[in-house]
Amino acid sequence: MSQFNAPPSSPSVGVCSGKDSDITKMEVTNPRRILAVSSDDSVQHLARVLKDLTGTTPEQTSTSLAGASHNLSLKTAYYTAEVPIWLDLISSPSEWSASFLSAEAKEVLEVLGGVMIVFALPVNATSDEGKASQELIKQIGKVVKEGLGGWEWDGVGLCLGVGEIDDVDIWEDCCAESGLEFVQRHWKQTTGRTHQPTISVQTSTT
Repeated sequence: MSQFNAPPSSPSVGVCSGKDSDITKMEVTNPRRILAVSSDDSVQHLARVLKDLTGTTPEQTSTSLAGASHNLSLKTAYYTAEVPIWLDLISSPSEWSASFLSAEAKEVLEVLGGVMIVFALPVNATSDEGKASQELIKQIGKVVKEGLGGWEWDGVGLCLGVGEIDDVDIWEDCCAESGLEFVQRHWKQTTGRTHQPTISVQTSTT
């Protein structure tokens, strides 16, 4: 598990005036974190998804995105927030899940409001690549279920599969069994099953 610094225990919410109206907005200065992960060989997809989501490319720490942090700026009629996205790369899904379910990771899990997996959709789900992707999803799902509370968790869990395949039923089922929502990302088109996920922001209470 990469080293992530947990935020202060008390949430901080400020108040600012709306620029173009009389609406008073809350400034959420200690939002819950998003954990975005991929396998080592899908790092290019992770970086591209984050650029599409935030508008900027994440910067590496040393020679890798593992352990890096990237911000998502959110502005609504009611609040503004800079949501930290923690990035991690996974070489061994079973070892990764074991580390995140250890006592040392408790503080990290307590401040998460979202988990996002980015992976390349294999053409053949029963190939070695397909089996590896399913194992990745299952192990991260294990952390969501045992470490975050599964479907009772009030955060958002997404599996974002990148690819142009038509039949994604097996991936929808695999993600659902792991307590995650499947979303397909087409690089070449914006129609079909692709949709823009909604991310909500809640303050950390730990």
